[in-house]
Amino acid sequence: MVKSLLLSAVAVCMLSATASAQTNISLKGANENIPAGVKAFLQTPVGKNFKAADVMKAYSKGVKKADATPAGVTPVVALSEGFSSLTKGSAEVPDTVELTDSLANILIPGWGAWHIYQAGGNAYESYVDTKEGDPGYLMTPNIDLSGDQGVFRVKMWVKNANPDRSDQVLQYFVMNNDSTSRGIIQAAGLPMSSDKFTECSFTTSGGVKQTAVMLFGWGGKVLVDSVSVERLVYPLNTPQNVKANVKNGSTITASWDAVDGATSYVATLYNHETGDSITSAEVTTNSADLTGDFVVTDGVLVSVVAKNADGESYPGSGYSDDLEVDEVAAPVADEATDVTENGFTANWEKSDNAHTYTLSLVRTHTVTDGTEQVSYFNDGFGEIPYSNDDPQSTVFGNPIGSPFSLDDLIDNAGWSVYLATCFTGYLGITNIYDSYGLTGMDVLYGPEADYSICGGKATVSGTGMSASDDVVVKVGFGTIDENTKEVTFNDGAKEFTLSTTGSEFNEEISGGTANSRLIFKITDAAEGGDVALFDSLSITGIAQKGDTYTLPYATVTLPYNATSYNVEVPFTGNDVFTYSVTGEFGTQVSNPSNVITVYAPTYNGISSVEAAKSNGAKEYYTIDGMKVRNAANLHGLFIVRDGNKTYKVVK
Repeated sequence: MVKSLLLSAVAVCMLSATASAQTNISLKGANENIPAGVKAFLQTPVGKNFKAADVMKAYSKGVKKADATPAGVTPVVALSEGFSSLTKGSAEVPDTVELTDSLANILIPGWGAWHIYQAGGNAYESYVDTKEGDPGYLMTPNIDLSGDQGVFRVKMWVKNANPDRSDQVLQYFVMNNDSTSRGIIQAAGLPMSSDKFTECSFTTSGGVKQTAVMLFGWGGKVLVDSVSVERLVYPLNTPQNVKANVKNGSTITASWDAVDGATSYVATLYNHETGDSITSAEVTTNSADLTGDFVVTDGVLVSVVAKNADGESYPGSGYSDDLEVDEVAAPVADEATDVTENGFTANWEKSDNAHTYTLSLVRTHTVTDGTEQVSYFNDGFGEIPYSNDDPQSTVFGNPIGSPFSLDDLIDNAGWSVYLATCFTGYLGITNIYDSYGLTGMDVLYGPEADYSICGGKATVSGTGMSASDDVVVKVGFGTIDENTKEVTFNDGAKEFTLSTTGSEFNEEISGGTANSRLIFKITDAAEGGDVALFDSLSITGIAQKGDTYTLPYATVTLPYNATSYNVEVPFTGNDVFTYSVTGEFGTQVSNPSNVITVYAPTYNGISSVEAAKSNGAKEYYTIDGMKVRNAANLHGLFIVRDGNKTYKVVK
């Protein structure tokens, strides 16, 4: 029985989630990824004053600051509340009387409360199971945190008391609570334990005269034991006007305004999406070059701390998500080295503005004996790194025609989509955006090649399922118009149906020709669109003796500092590999490099080694037998005769 059938109940849930997640894609292809804590906040009485976009701007994805007090910093307590007045009930069995704002103000003056209960010296944040959820929350009184550069630290002792939400985190939202200029200063989630009280803390800047901090768990049922707020007085001012600019493919130049009294600065480059530190440098001037493997599409954040003998400043930071270079020059590929029967080393020269390199390998193979099975595609999609609810699981090309390469997600090189969902174990295509005018997006297709081998036939088999109703998928050889995305199938294409409970398919297609592609397309689906998910897919043909075929073998993505790669390939018979390299900086891609050809060590039965030195005269020939009088500047493959010895030389 297919995997889909065994997991049919789970699969339907996955597909429903996937189909729902698809609706988050805008017509520009951007995902709006709103954390559960933000969604819950927006449903609270306080949160209804804000828009999701405004909250997301403040939601922390940046620098992970240590909460220990740095050297030279003086903490000044601005608020301390231990909830000792909330004496009724206990942590295990909270009181049953809800503390409204007015009642809460008697016991904890100035605090805002929603679905709050006394719990034996703790505040218990409850949860009302409405359609959209309604978690309880606590909000501090307004505190003047505008002095001392507006830097402050909040500490909380909390415990998750929801047995069904072991993964929830403590959400905090720092607000300017002035009714005339209300706004979100910062927000984030902090991990908390379910088996004991945990100290959660954060340090931030931006304090104003009427600063308030709201605390809750998005799944509700949280115990709060104490909350304190401290102003932090630093001996040096925070560096201002921090900027992050691209110097080249591997280096960000950080700059900032000089700080009076500073004798040095520590500049740190962070991944803005994850908050992970990439590299740092200590300098005595107000600029620094930071070289590292940042993720161009995530943007970068630079943090700068000023230092002197008295201590250090609070970090100033600058963010840039508009990272680009003038041009990515094509790398220059060099001849392969270390050629053996097990592979070779591909080499190239650095391209200054390249942040990553893509090494593309193509294999040419001739069947020399009997028949051989040719594998055009074989994958169970287990290498895809995304979960089904990860926003990156939706891959989306440019709606006007640019495809999305799957080279980094699946084992088979040269395959692309216009719109798909890709998560561990599954690859799906969909036509749910036809109603938006984005027709032709429901296509999965392979590289252009000569498919006249194997008699122009192939066997397509695998397992899959649909999301809403039975979905019909057509597969065959054909072509795609690059401008309109219109698919033309050759004669011999076949259709198969995927159901919501899982289906097997096994079809023999024909019509393979030179300069065609293998193509999958949805031809019939539920009203409003559907998703065709594959959890295994195999495409094979049978080649005869004498058949020669050329197909992409693999692509490898490598970091900015790579100039070589050990390619492990089994040379079979007279295999010939070629490779080329492109440089990338995010979506900016260079032209391909020159193409290097690598012959099997025993190509045509001639030993592939450098000609041995000899006192005798050498004779040089091209591979087709033409004698070369001067081989000093000869490149590529040629033959050397040295007395009774014959060598193949790749130079």
